[in-house]
Amino acid sequence: MIALMTLVTQGIIGSIYSFSILEPHVKELFGSETKFIQVQLTSTLSLGLAAAVSGPFLERGGPRAGMTVGSILFSVGLLLAQLAIVVKSLPLLYIGFGVLAGIGHGILLISSISTLLKWFPDWRGLVTGVCLAGSGLGTSLWKILYDNMLQSSPSRSLNYLFAVTGGAALVILLLSAMVLRTPPPTFSVNGHDMHNIPLSAAPSMTRVQDDFLNVSMALINFAALEPTHSNVTTDKEYFQQVKALTLVQCIFSTDFFWLFIVFTASLTPTVLFLPQINDAATIILHKTPQDGDNFLSRMTLTTTIGVIIAPLLSDLVIRIAYANPANARKMVFFIMVAVEATMLGLLMDEWKDLSSGVWYGVCACAGGGYGIIPSLITDMFGVYNAGTMYGLIMTSHSIGAVVVGFLLPSMSVTEDAVHVQLVVMFAIVVFAAVMMVFVRTNPTDRFVHGYQLTLCNKVVIRIPSRTNSDATNIEEIRKVAVSSAAIDAFFLISPCFDLKLSSNSQEHSQG
Repeated sequence: MIALMTLVTQGIIGSIYSFSILEPHVKELFGSETKFIQVQLTSTLSLGLAAAVSGPFLERGGPRAGMTVGSILFSVGLLLAQLAIVVKSLPLLYIGFGVLAGIGHGILLISSISTLLKWFPDWRGLVTGVCLAGSGLGTSLWKILYDNMLQSSPSRSLNYLFAVTGGAALVILLLSAMVLRTPPPTFSVNGHDMHNIPLSAAPSMTRVQDDFLNVSMALINFAALEPTHSNVTTDKEYFQQVKALTLVQCIFSTDFFWLFIVFTASLTPTVLFLPQINDAATIILHKTPQDGDNFLSRMTLTTTIGVIIAPLLSDLVIRIAYANPANARKMVFFIMVAVEATMLGLLMDEWKDLSSGVWYGVCACAGGGYGIIPSLITDMFGVYNAGTMYGLIMTSHSIGAVVVGFLLPSMSVTEDAVHVQLVVMFAIVVFAAVMMVFVRTNPTDRFVHGYQLTLCNKVVIRIPSRTNSDATNIEEIRKVAVSSAAIDAFFLISPCFDLKLSSNSQEHSQG
């Protein structure tokens, strides 16, 4: 039921992209100088900002609160957009559709996906891929519905189109808010908790709630962070370390920086090139507008298939090869980016053939990167930080779409201009493929003191961490911890440095 309602939620919020079909009708209503695409770009920017800043609050308040707030904002925004159409107020259209609906979209996206990631630790890739594909499917279905409504009676349909969507969205999204919830403390799948830690190694949830969450203690594995124990050799130890990461550590890690760069680059073709392919097809290739629309529909479907296939492949690699989840997903993501770069290189000579398989390869790989990123982020930074980190990385998509959207009117649609854009995209994606080297999923590199990068089992970069001479108290605690506890011991440290030990050596209560 959790997966189903997340899929439905994605289908509902996908409606916001289908309103592009209203462009000619909005021009007729507000004047030829008005462009509905600018209202949509405002909504996209609001989505990115909401997703970036709402993560910690949504994690603290839970999915029901986040889904409820997002549902109300999304629906009220659409109802205000309907009022703007009726009274012919462009500023009200920007406030309703551009701001409120966009913010609600961002909150609903993060709340639903971050909740879903907690419930399926064994098939994170497949489940999130299918649900994200629901957004593209929803966009297509809503667009078909709107097209049929506008063909029968354009002016009349425009007077209730936003209201119908907003009303239906409110009912369905509030139902989703009632269903979506955080897994209970006793939740497990195939012998693993939501962090993917074996139940035999998981701590008492009552202990974690009382000593960690309720009194704001820091969960630190001093023994495992000691240089003599820098080799994290099992998935259990890896996920224990990931679970203990703080949000600040995740945000300011070099791994997230390079992952952000690579993800942004992988989306470049879909964000930069596809929005103008319709003009290129009609102006340069002398195709009909219907040919351009058909091509975009095929590319949208191909991208949606990629959103499902890539994360599914990563799940299969994890299960068949018993691979570390973060390593497996990084490998599949790298393959997607590398193949995308290769396809872009071929596309420079074949872009005029809209039926070429190279087009399908580019879109499938771009969709694959988009689909795999939620599960990759979760395996790298933990389920507690997944919502915030996913929201932050989604800002790249929003900002990119806004920048491109405002630049497109000033960009000339010529054969030379298209060739230059393809060359630039090829260079960007090739650079991104190379930079994947610096996205570290090797446990030894990630959790060693300082910075370390290993390639082909050889350490190529090692920068030791600096020791703060004033932090004598915490150093003394760390030394005691290392000398008195096993590697799989965690310590709950209060602000006044009271020390509590939870060991797994005899009681299987490791945290």
